[in-house]
Amino acid sequence: MTKREQFVEEAKSWINTPFHHQGRTKGRGCDCLGLILGAASNVGINPYDDSIKYSHHVHTPTLIRNLRKYLVPISFEESKPGDILLLVDKGDPVHLGIRSEKGFIHSYAQSRRVTDQIINEEWRNKILSVFRFPEIDNG
Repeated sequence: MTKREQFVEEAKSWINTPFHHQGRTKGRGCDCLGLILGAASNVGINPYDDSIKYSHHVHTPTLIRNLRKYLVPISFEESKPGDILLLVDKGDPVHLGIRSEKGFIHSYAQSRRVTDQIINEEWRNKILSVFRFPEIDNG
């Protein structure tokens, strides 16, 4: 199994984990960033996490700066399962998800848990950017 496949399978194993702001623990609680960081770490992708403490209101410039600093920007058209989606929520780019075969896996406060959401037209319109871990296709 490739690193990309391992990452997606690990993210799927977090489905139904309750939403918890700043959470990073499968089965106990996570937010959208915690899901990505936790699933990546569990398969040997070591994302740098300099966001240990953050408010309920994400500082968008910091989020975007860190995504661009640690990940590779790509187009939605070239995205594959395992790539990271940056989505707009209530007008601001503050939500993250992991592309899956079905759509995208995310921990969403409104659903109160991690879900694998189909990318319908409404969700597609919320996707602002897509990023890739540089090492996801190595190994």
